[in-house]
Parts: sequence; structure tokens; C-alpha cells
Amino acid sequence: MSDDLYVRYQQYDNETLIVIIESEFDEYTLSAKEVADTVLAERYLLPEALHFIALKIWEQKISSNFRQYLKANVLPVSKFLTDAELRELFRKEYDNLLERRQTIAVDSTKYWFF
Repeated sequence: MSDDLYVRYQQYDNETLIVIIESEFDEYTLSAKEVADTVLAERYLLPEALHFIALKIWEQKISSNFRQYLKANVLPVSKFLTDAELRELFRKEYDNLLERRQTIAVDSTKYWFF
């Protein structure tokens, strides 16, 4: 089965392979993650390129699932990013959330009736 995965994953782009490797909550099996990691390693990409792709993926993932991460109260683990970088992404998303709430907030002084 891993040979089938290997052949299939060779056709995937780098971003998709990193998504597979960085997946959480049993989205992919351990063997699928290992095969994706092997295929990615065979491409001899620069660590900076992998870091940039992983950063982009985590920004999108945190942005779309921010409330679920807050409820879980657990910092996710990344193979390509440090805990400090993940914390910074969470801080940015939290700041964005506060900014959106302020933008949407109703200015009650405009609606006073005399």
C-alpha cells in the first residue's frame, strides 16, 4: 500500500505534501505522513522554502479554525515551524479578531433618542 501512496504522492505539489505532513486529528495515517515526508525529502528543497510554505499553510489553517484551537486550548505541533512562530501566528489572528469585532461594533452614541 505504501508503494501506491509513494507513486501517487510523487505527483503532488510541495504544498499538498506539507499539508499531509502537518495534518492533525488523524486526517491522514502515520504511513501516509511518512511517505509524504519521504517524497518531500527526495525533492531536496531548501529549508527556507519549506518554512515559507508551512507558514502560509498554518496562517490559513489558524485563520479558518481559530475558535476550535482556542476551545482545545492546545498549541498545535509543526514539523517546519517553531512553537514561537505558531504562537506569533495565533497572536496575529487574535489581533485580527479583535480588529474585526471593533469594526463591526455598533456606535451606540449615534442611536440615542431624545
